[in-house]
Amino acid sequence: MAGIRTRLPPLNLLRAFDAAGRHMSFKRAAEELNLTSSTISHQIKSLEDYLGVELFQRGVRQVKLTPDGQVFLEHVSRAFASLRAGHQLLQERRARPQLRISANPFMAAEILIPLISDFRHQFPGVGLSIEATESISERLEDDIHYALRFGNGQWKRLQSQRLFDTVALVVCAPDIAGPEPVLTDLQALPLIDYRYRGGSAWAHWQQHAGLGQAINGNMESVTVENFHAAMQAARKGVGAAIGLLPLVQPWLNGQALVAVTGSRVTLDEGLYLVWSAERDPETMHSGVRHWLMQQLGDLLS
Repeated sequence: MAGIRTRLPPLNLLRAFDAAGRHMSFKRAAEELNLTSSTISHQIKSLEDYLGVELFQRGVRQVKLTPDGQVFLEHVSRAFASLRAGHQLLQERRARPQLRISANPFMAAEILIPLISDFRHQFPGVGLSIEATESISERLEDDIHYALRFGNGQWKRLQSQRLFDTVALVVCAPDIAGPEPVLTDLQALPLIDYRYRGGSAWAHWQQHAGLGQAINGNMESVTVENFHAAMQAARKGVGAAIGLLPLVQPWLNGQALVAVTGSRVTLDEGLYLVWSAERDPETMHSGVRHWLMQQLGDLLS
């Protein structure tokens, strides 16, 4: 064991490495830390000299972690995550308790916001913040306690609880197709499309439905930015769109939308409640997780 250096490297060098490793970019690390790319590069080189190993392979326009860099980044990232969690805990103990929940824009607006009144009744004195985002990553932002996500439940840095299976189906306003539309009615309707899993929502549904050829609506078909915009357009009678259960169940119950008979397809993914694996859920506003799961079950069933 002689000759092994036990003294830790300077903290600023570790911060630079953590940021560069997360972003795989010296430039983006510099932006996060409010430094220059040259400073980040020099700090990484100083850290490599201190450790006696190469942490990054440097290319013309990109950098890549070496095997040693990958191993070291896992430990450094966990250490900084623990520091951030401890700092946040101190801040939360000094301030009013605050619960932050993240979901996509449709779930935020149509599912979570209607629960605010009951939340205030159940948890007086606890603030609630709802963040609408389409962003999905392997970890939650440090100030997010819970998130609602679609997926397979396999996120490396997250704990998850499956809430519902996911069913894709064709929906439209009853005014344009009647109370019980069928698939053949789609030939006369505009199709409202949006990006889903990197492609077309209609193409994804068609593939899982096992349809041999595309369902072609009329020439007035449109593409919108996201699921929320598509459901709003469908509700206003613009055309037919691919809805997702359980999200649109309240709109079906209230007859704002109707489901096209024979269009239901069960997908491989589900709707999950997720939280950071670095947090103990029992310490995060005791009882909130169980309340949220119960409320979602009542609303979306």
